[in-house]
Amino acid sequence: MNTANLIQCFNSLDLLWRILGVIGSIIAIGGAITSFVKRDKIKKIFTKTKIEGIFTDPRDDKKYRTIKIGRQIWFAQNLEYNLKSKEESKEEFTGHYDWETAKIACPLGWHLPSREECEKLIKFLGGKENAGKKLIEDFKFLQKIPSNPNWTYCWWAASENDCSAFCIKLKRNNSIDIVSDNKNTASNFVRCIKD
Repeated sequence: MNTANLIQCFNSLDLLWRILGVIGSIIAIGGAITSFVKRDKIKKIFTKTKIEGIFTDPRDDKKYRTIKIGRQIWFAQNLEYNLKSKEESKEEFTGHYDWETAKIACPLGWHLPSREECEKLIKFLGGKENAGKKLIEDFKFLQKIPSNPNWTYCWWAASENDCSAFCIKLKRNNSIDIVSDNKNTASNFVRCIKD
């Protein structure tokens, strides 16, 4: 093989390595773009998807829809477990609990939310002015909107002081707040939160 042929061979190899280098770069860039797009899609899926489940109360086999909001898992329905026996119950159970009963009403593995847990829920959903609307529209916290134009919904919270206990109050205008209620006379709904 003469010198001219050797030079031509080396030039061909050099060109081949350059082509392979360009192809490798294109593959690397394509992989990075694909990876980024996948991560972006996954992020969007997790921010938009509501993680729902079903919990069966072993005490009466009643099923409750549950929902994950932030890092908390809540009952998405009011608790309807009657702690009184049929013999003790003089009236039909309506799902309202007095304060003392509410404190022990949630099933094992769940509890009445504290004021701090309620505050985390409201903060995660965008504050007092936005949280109520999101609970109703996005998380279906109310299966049926009351017909009373001035309706409010109250759920007990586990925190208390001398004469009052706290509750989450959801109003018709979709605002939500943590207020105190008379723990000796009031009766409210219960939403359990997972331990």
